[in-house]
Amino acid sequence: MRHWIRNAALALTLALVVPACVDMDTVNLNNPDAARALADPGDVESLLGGTFRTWWLRAYRETPAMTLAVGSETITSGWGNWTMHGISRFPRARWTNELGSYGVQGTTWHGLYGGISAVNDAMIARKGGLDFGPDGRDNARLEAYGKFMQGMFHAWVGLFFDQGYILDETVDLEADPIEMVPYQEVFAAGMAQLDEALRLAQANSFTIPSEWLGGVSYTNHDLVRLIHTFKARYLPQVARSVSERNAVDWNRVLQHADQGITEQFSPQGDPGTGWFVGTLYYSYMQIWSRVDYMVIGPADTTGGWEAWYNDGDWTGRYEYVLETPDRRIHAPGEPLEPGTDFYHYGASNFHPASPDYRDSRYLPNRYDHWLTRTGPMPGFTLRELDFIRAEAYLRLGQTNLAADLINKTRVGRGGLDPVSGNDPNLMEFLIYEKRLEMYGIDGPGSFFDARGWGLLWEGTPIHFPVPGRDLELMGWDAAYTFGGDDQEGSAPPRTIMPRAF
Repeated sequence: MRHWIRNAALALTLALVVPACVDMDTVNLNNPDAARALADPGDVESLLGGTFRTWWLRAYRETPAMTLAVGSETITSGWGNWTMHGISRFPRARWTNELGSYGVQGTTWHGLYGGISAVNDAMIARKGGLDFGPDGRDNARLEAYGKFMQGMFHAWVGLFFDQGYILDETVDLEADPIEMVPYQEVFAAGMAQLDEALRLAQANSFTIPSEWLGGVSYTNHDLVRLIHTFKARYLPQVARSVSERNAVDWNRVLQHADQGITEQFSPQGDPGTGWFVGTLYYSYMQIWSRVDYMVIGPADTTGGWEAWYNDGDWTGRYEYVLETPDRRIHAPGEPLEPGTDFYHYGASNFHPASPDYRDSRYLPNRYDHWLTRTGPMPGFTLRELDFIRAEAYLRLGQTNLAADLINKTRVGRGGLDPVSGNDPNLMEFLIYEKRLEMYGIDGPGSFFDARGWGLLWEGTPIHFPVPGRDLELMGWDAAYTFGGDDQEGSAPPRTIMPRAF
């Protein structure tokens, strides 16, 4: 489905999203002096340097990270904040999107396109001949970083929305007809922009100021590894179905993973400026959420997991105490004593009107120290790269290599028996390990993975619509949405389950 609009509606939309960039030590583009500011190299670099934080606010903060983590049944919550209640009800309902509405999709859309607008303004300034650094010494850095951020934003539009715009420094918003295209094309554009960033970073030597990446100082070589890393994550996650994930070029994914980071990517947490992982913070606060039994339940040996999951109408899903040999969930032989990653906290204290099926007696404890929201954040962990490699190996028929990577955490951290490469349930073991080990780190990733694995609950929206407020600005007569039974853009019946044994 394609929609053409003229510049007026898009310009108004961008006018609404650009202020999202203003709180990040950047130039206010709505100021009458904006043209003068964009002629100053320092101001332009400040504008571009704040865009990774803008991206972070959408990829890692609670909107939409908590929404998606709850929608993937990784985190459970009995509260309505961030539409957690709306995306987790049984049976699944249609996602709310009406003309004039905003919601989670509005925050996400405006944040992403606000970032794109800021990047493009910086790139237009460079395209117009503005030099950066003495004798243009930093021109290549600005161009490479600009392409990196264009790619990161467009990739996320493709991951989250069903369609969107492709906007870069070549688009003339005053003259060009702007086309809204399907998510596949937006995502492909993002991948092409990341490829161009790779080319520029490989061909030039530079150092990225630490404030651009949340306190992490990266060279051009480091940026190359970071781009490979994110491409390895995103290429499988864009899939909307089992068949699409099966069709991913897993050789390409493996190549990117093998050229990825060799140390954890860890921006510095700073709650005063918004630099923190929303799911890592709110999933550790007992009042907000609990660990969904879909994460830890498969390791239960009491029969409680089977009874909980197989309750046909959800009214019999009550929180219960697990017993498991997985020492990450509780101490060996002591169900009420903390494990290395989770612990039994007690009865849920969600809103009284919240259905019992949202309750859980468990909280995480692996990153308890991070409740201060300061210090290095797990922005991209090496074990996530291992899980990406493991899935690639599995799908490429190299199952012994996949099993070795699964056993690194399964045996090394969980104390469980190793799995072998000829086990027919290897994919289910991988899913259990990845969801357990990645808990709280990447809420959106848990959702994007689940839809491609066939793990989303039937009727969950597989992606999200353009916000109704923007559709209204574009002159649409009615909004559209996804989710609910027998609706286009809704997850089909679940086809796979995590397995611990």
